[in-house]
Amino acid sequence: MRIDLGAPVRTKDGHGAGHVKKAIWDPKSNQIIGYVVATGGLLGHEAVVSPESIEAAKREGDDVILNLTKKELDELARYEASDYSPPPVDWVAPAVYAYPAAGYLLPRGYADAAPKVPREPIEHVHEPEIRRGMRVRDANGEEIGTVEEVRIEETTEKLRGVVVRRGGALERIAGGGQLLDVDAEQIGQVEPDELRLVASGAELFGRQHA
Repeated sequence: MRIDLGAPVRTKDGHGAGHVKKAIWDPKSNQIIGYVVATGGLLGHEAVVSPESIEAAKREGDDVILNLTKKELDELARYEASDYSPPPVDWVAPAVYAYPAAGYLLPRGYADAAPKVPREPIEHVHEPEIRRGMRVRDANGEEIGTVEEVRIEETTEKLRGVVVRRGGALERIAGGGQLLDVDAEQIGQVEPDELRLVASGAELFGRQHA
């Protein structure tokens, strides 16, 4: 079963467990060795879930039902950001999973050893740029608003995230609409005229008010 980044997750005893946030890739074994699940909520945390627990899950609508109870999920190892690092910029994500490179984490110290696939040089082809006014869709494909502001880290010039203005066209033209800060890690895909996020709109806006 394909596990989508941003997919809502529930435990087998019916408790909401947040969403799938990242896949952990091991360059040595050349496979996914875990998933980061953000449990959400006021007392939420991020847990590392084994592939066996999540890939053996079943679907109920859009939800992924883990082969774990809430108690078992709470007892799993916590995700520690210091133990992992993003892939190198020239790393090419495995095609079999169809996840973007930004959807992966590598165990700390493995990034330099990660296999890199040489890319053919392509002239006059540029990655889509994030700009103000772009349409924003959540992980379910629902339009949730437009990009109000692009935030860049001044020292590194790396993308920090975007500010999304929620609402329909008339609401946005009038300057109204709720504003939502979206971190760069929540951005899944950048198309020429829209952004696709890795979480649902309900999760994003609900997290802001949690």
